[in-house]
Amino acid sequence: MLRERILVGGQSGSGKTYAFLKIVETLAGGHHAAIEVDDGFTKMLQLEFPNLPATIFDYDGSTKAWIPRAEVNRGTDLRVYHCSEFGHVRRAQTEIEGMVAKGEATNLDWACLDGLDLIYNNQRQEYVSKASPISRGNTADTDPWEAAMDRRQRGAPILEPADWDAIHSFFEPWLNYFAFQVPMHLYATTAIEVIDTDSKFVSAAAKEIAKQIGIDIKFEGQKRSPRNFDTLMSIKSDQQGHYATIFKDRGGAGREWAKLMRNGQQAQSMLWTANNFFTDVGVKLFGWDTK
Repeated sequence: MLRERILVGGQSGSGKTYAFLKIVETLAGGHHAAIEVDDGFTKMLQLEFPNLPATIFDYDGSTKAWIPRAEVNRGTDLRVYHCSEFGHVRRAQTEIEGMVAKGEATNLDWACLDGLDLIYNNQRQEYVSKASPISRGNTADTDPWEAAMDRRQRGAPILEPADWDAIHSFFEPWLNYFAFQVPMHLYATTAIEVIDTDSKFVSAAAKEIAKQIGIDIKFEGQKRSPRNFDTLMSIKSDQQGHYATIFKDRGGAGREWAKLMRNGQQAQSMLWTANNFFTDVGVKLFGWDTK
């Protein structure tokens, strides 16, 4: 099976995390891993996937160790690293690097970056609170919000160019590891937003992606992140089930979904229901081998 690098966009509750868990459920006995910041896996693993051998880990700063969460500690088919800080996100990468080094995580397994936009936003917020021009100029009794407003009133930016360089210099290598170095397949999720491509407030990178996929939407998060993925798609849901829509698929002209499109069938948008799981989308449209 060719290595996949998939970025899935969709609103909260659209089924992005659920779709990844269906992949893990189908590929039983593997060594899959996920990084999250919003704790979206907990209820889903407890209520919808109660038999999936998965464990959620929280980072304990006092012992500098990942501690299994008591309510979801039942196996290692899937290891979910819950990260409250960007430093924890980087430590989770170290754990996955260890899985790869030991030969546990291979090209038969999947890595999930759940909420790529949230990971990036958390990194920025953490930087602003600890290392931005605002925090550097604050005293112990200075209110951070008032300091930020005062700085903007004076026309000064919250983050200077050197600050953005620092943020990107850590975020981009972190994402590049999962996109280009780890042998595991990559499945990442993010929110999507409709954009006005004529607006001066929309970045050139977002406009370029919108032009490539032929629809005026933006994958939220760091503006260059979509370039790290071969496949861009979205998920939405209604009373009938979930829909997967393919926007971009590098090399996709040779895939089954493109062949169906050339034959006049609307394979680009595919419905899956309780009896037609997301892995069927991969098998039928991308040619995945899940055996």
